[in-house]
Amino acid sequence: MSRSAFFLEGRKRAAARGNLAAALCNCGCVEDGIREFRKALEINPNYALVRVGLARAYFTRGAYREAIEQCDRAIEQGWRFEPSMLEVLNRYRSQLP
Repeated sequence: MSRSAFFLEGRKRAAARGNLAAALCNCGCVEDGIREFRKALEINPNYALVRVGLARAYFTRGAYREAIEQCDRAIEQGWRFEPSMLEVLNRYRSQLP
């Protein structure tokens, strides 16, 4: 397998894991979803959309520090959040010790 084919295959696997994670979270299986989001990031750590999904899952679970960390990393990778989402995150950020 060529290097570019291997890279593309990895991206597809990361996307599939991200889709599975989102579906699990939507069905209420947030812990399983978090595990799948993490596996997707092991495959492709630069996948900002997966970081956003992971942040939402952490937020749902009440793990605000982890949610903020993932949002910050997604922003570093070029993701743009809606201003209302950033406002909510900043409120939680200011409450963390």
